[in-house]
Amino acid sequence: MDKQILVIDDDPEFREFLLDLLLENGFQVLEACDGESACSIFNRHFRKINLVTLDLDMPGISGEQTYYHLKAVNPAIKIIIVSGAPRYQRFNPSGVPRVAKPFKADHLLDCIRGLLP
Repeated sequence: MDKQILVIDDDPEFREFLLDLLLENGFQVLEACDGESACSIFNRHFRKINLVTLDLDMPGISGEQTYYHLKAVNPAIKIIIVSGAPRYQRFNPSGVPRVAKPFKADHLLDCIRGLLP
């Protein structure tokens, strides 16, 4: 599969879980540990990135701020919010699926496959 996903999450163990899951299912993966590095990576590779998984509760640039930056660079980017942070429950951009942590791997994969042609 030639689809590339940017995984943004500050938890290294969870990020590794997502990387392994996505690689095992044929996706190419880039990773970012915070909003600042995510924005930098996205700025350089946005033409090749097909989808982003985005944690909302991160140090520095929040997931919400990161979301708006990604959309400013590429308004058509597909994003899945992957977060269990209760304080961000009101952040629900239209048409953006949310997968609450913890979740079953198949649920996230179904969301991804539903967004990628």
